Amino acid sequence: MREYLLQYSVILCWAANLFFLGKFAINWWRNEPSRGSALLALAAVAVPATIAAFLLPARGGYDNNHDFLSLGTTFFTGRPLVYNLFKEYSPLFTDGISDILSGYSLQAVLFKNRLLPVLSIFVFYAGLRRLGAGLAASAGGTALLFLNFLSPLNASSFSTTSANMFIWLLSLLALFDAHASDRLGAGNLAWIGSSTILVIAARFEFLPANLLILAAVFISRPAPEKRALLKPANLLLVISATCLLALWGARALSGDPGRMVRDPFSPAQHLVSQLGERNLGILSGANPPSAENPGPQAPPQNGGGAAALCWGFILASLSGAALGGFADREKAKRYAVFAALLSLWLVYFSMIFSSADHYPLHFMRHQLYFFLPCAYLFSLGLDGLGTAVRRLPASGGKASQVLLTLLLASYAFLNARAALGLNGALRTNDRELALLMEAQRDWEPGCLAVYPKLVRTDARAGLIEKYFPVMKSCDGGEGQCLLKYVSPEPAIFAAREASPLAQKSLLAGTEGEAWRAISFRHSFYTILNRPGGASEQRLETAEPVPLNIGFFRLDYSGRDKAFLDSAAGVCAFKAGDYGKAKAKFSEAVKEDPSCLNCKYFLAVSEAASGGVRTASAILGEIDRASTGALAPAHRALIRDLADGNLAGAEARAGELRGLDPYFFFGENPSGRPGRR
Repeated sequence: MREYLLQYSVILCWAANLFFLGKFAINWWRNEPSRGSALLALAAVAVPATIAAFLLPARGGYDNNHDFLSLGTTFFTGRPLVYNLFKEYSPLFTDGISDILSGYSLQAVLFKNRLLPVLSIFVFYAGLRRLGAGLAASAGGTALLFLNFLSPLNASSFSTTSANMFIWLLSLLALFDAHASDRLGAGNLAWIGSSTILVIAARFEFLPANLLILAAVFISRPAPEKRALLKPANLLLVISATCLLALWGARALSGDPGRMVRDPFSPAQHLVSQLGERNLGILSGANPPSAENPGPQAPPQNGGGAAALCWGFILASLSGAALGGFADREKAKRYAVFAALLSLWLVYFSMIFSSADHYPLHFMRHQLYFFLPCAYLFSLGLDGLGTAVRRLPASGGKASQVLLTLLLASYAFLNARAALGLNGALRTNDRELALLMEAQRDWEPGCLAVYPKLVRTDARAGLIEKYFPVMKSCDGGEGQCLLKYVSPEPAIFAAREASPLAQKSLLAGTEGEAWRAISFRHSFYTILNRPGGASEQRLETAEPVPLNIGFFRLDYSGRDKAFLDSAAGVCAFKAGDYGKAKAKFSEAVKEDPSCLNCKYFLAVSEAASGGVRTASAILGEIDRASTGALAPAHRALIRDLADGNLAGAEARAGELRGLDPYFFFGENPSGRPGRR
């Protein structure tokens, strides 16, 4: 019940937020005093930012195979998914919409991620205007954030970063709108509550910053409005949102989020690293600092220069706010409060976002998130500077606008150069996803993809099934156009074939058998699990091993033929046709004598049809080939079938599927033994 509640709460909150955003956009257009200038400012940022994103190569944007896992998830389904994924759930709604509108296209997911920042640009800009920021301050802050090289890099990825930014900016817009409203009503509460739920269902570490701003909004309201929150309708909204937040918070805490905080007592060091070394310092032409291989972090590349850029940026922004306060005493308190809130926000982020990169752009999403309060601080400084400049003669004001325009144009050029200069910094997952996108776009009509599921932790299986027409286990055979997908997982992850009886991965074919394939040297992209962790067996090699991945035409001999025959044999066994099953398994063993699961399936079919001695002999062959390969459940299934113990055989088959859900090619033969 709780899983369904959490899943459908996200869908309802998305619907509410899209409604409130539409309503806000209409009101903004009606009330914006400088529509022409506002649209020009938005276009001046949105157009180059979008062009830059489309000029960059596609990236995975994640480590730990999260890009494959999220892409392989179907959001709109009758089964709740909230406990089967990593923490970012609400942004998958945007992938679900993209899938439905495009007919499940990988290209459309990337297209959506590149265009979603256009909406974020409007939300960020309109939010500043709603707070009372001037045109120049709003445009300057928007340009600083969205023309920064991190924005198009993250937009040109398959990760959920674009959706996360949109969700977060929506939640902040709801808070800003509430602050600027004449009265805090039920609509404001509904928007704040629903957007905050989307935030905690996306990146729970954003929530404290939102709560800080929410507290400031609440404190600033007059006493009668605070008492109005006790009205039944308002109270119901608050209680409902709080309960949902508590449920999502329990889910977030169940993942032990504290393990991600490495060194919260070095905020100044993290601030210099995130804002200086990994952002502003890159504009000078330096590559992002990283360790390139798993292990200790490399020493900072930019040193004192990065620190000077970082602290100079902070000092200039705060100085601008201070000048505005001195120039207009009526705004002094406003500037001071905003500066204090943004400073607290930045200190909090400097505590939790430590520098953990193991390769260039490893945590580029974190660096973009970190930059958001900096952009607000910059806007505050510009607004204060604008207030002070208005005290100058008209010529001085024009000169400052020209100077700001030149600075932002130079900033845009340096960031575009930095982003394009990183086109060669691609990892294995980046190259693989680009290949998959190209393959889906050019897919041969009538062909089916073949991708054996090896273990339950396989990250590619869901993606292949979702975006490609896949051969069903019982439908393969000669005469079909079958394209086997060879992924890098077996080559770069340790213990991919955990059991000697597990299905073996299919091998890359010759150059003539390749339909779409690429060869390159592996680039590490997954954080190593700590010794003793639950996934210690999934360690990725850091060595640049040669890889040959892609789609290859199936070879109807050897391991490929053994795979097809053993899959057909399992299906025949499931249907009770033991004679056909034995024939298929025998052919599979003949084609690939090293296939131990083929031999075991042959033993199972022999035992089911009365060939007990033959089954025992085959088990002996397996023992001699690999000592310890047969678990007690494997032997028990043979005994139960030989004895006609159908209930026991069903239980043993279920036990084997529990150990490896793909052992029987995803089929369930346990209910069929003895039925003809």
